Order: sequence, then structure tokens, then C-alpha cells
Amino acid sequence: MKLSAAVAASRLAEVASVHPMLTFRPSPALADFVDNDDDRLVLVRAANRVGKTRHGTYKAARFAVEHPESRGRFVGPTRRQVQDVVGRYLSEFLGPHLHQDRKS
Repeated sequence: MKLSAAVAASRLAEVASVHPMLTFRPSPALADFVDNDDDRLVLVRAANRVGKTRHGTYKAARFAVEHPESRGRFVGPTRRQVQDVVGRYLSEFLGPHLHQDRKS
């Protein structure tokens, strides 16, 4: 069965809305950072607004899904900034994992 481009795009948008981690693609500049899982502590130094926080949050969210009993920490200038910025990205990436209906 061959899909039209419109149908394929519609299905991809549907998957992305349900599970955004499946469709996240790191930018070429930060791909090595996202793919490297060997380091325990990470420091990313780059220009403003290139996606450091989003990519770091994706990496942490992916690790949390793969290791459900793990713990992690984000450090930022203020607690509120971490909550506002990182919290928004975490809810985007982990929303499907946090809001599942659990039927008893």
C-alpha cells in the first residue's frame, strides 16, 4: 500500500502529537552530544538559542524512559528558570509517559 504525501504527513503529525520523542531529530551541531551516553556529567558550551536546553532535556528524558528508576538533576541560574524552561520541554517529551490511563 503506497501512501500519498499528504496522508504520510498527517500520520507523522499524529505520531508526533502522541509521542514527540519518536520524531525529535537533533541538530547537526549537537548530534554528537545527544548520541553520546558515556558521560555522567555534561557541560555544553555554545552560542545563544542554538538548542542546548532542548537537546539536553531530550537526552535526559530519553534516559529517564530507558532507566525508569534513575534520578537526575538540572542546574540553572535560578530554580524558577529551570522549572519554566526545562519543565516545559520535559512535559513535551515525557507527557505520553506521565499521562497514561492506568486501568486497574
